[in-house]
Amino acid sequence: MEQGRSGVRVAALRALRGATVLAGLLAVAQPVLAGGFLQGHYPLLQAHEIAAMILATAVLLALAAAVAAWRPGGAPVAIVREQAIALVVIALQMMLGFSRELIIHVPLGVGVVVIVLRNARSAWTLPLRPPSDSAVEAQARTAHAGADA
Repeated sequence: MEQGRSGVRVAALRALRGATVLAGLLAVAQPVLAGGFLQGHYPLLQAHEIAAMILATAVLLALAAAVAAWRPGGAPVAIVREQAIALVVIALQMMLGFSRELIIHVPLGVGVVVIVLRNARSAWTLPLRPPSDSAVEAQARTAHAGADA
């Protein structure tokens, strides 16, 4: 049973890492695209919008992978919470951008880049495999022995 759990965790964390790398690249590209638009390269506004939608999709995929890594995989629930917060902030950011509320959209964009990159770092610092089976069994025996006493 533990072998299956470890396999789920490895696959989910690899998916999480891939999605967070994609999200990080897109988040870093967003200010460049917006700056290009402000510089007079007007087609970059559409590229900025498309990249935002792909970014939201990448974070949604990262959230799904984080849930798989947490629930069946045994990863900490914090990775799910981090991805959910990022998704909500990005959705808010997109709403503000489409409504042209730039006074909030621009500074919140800085926050989006920070959140997405922090989430990527968090995903890459998690170990692929949970503690070894012998460590888990020893911990269970200790807890069981304490309950019997």
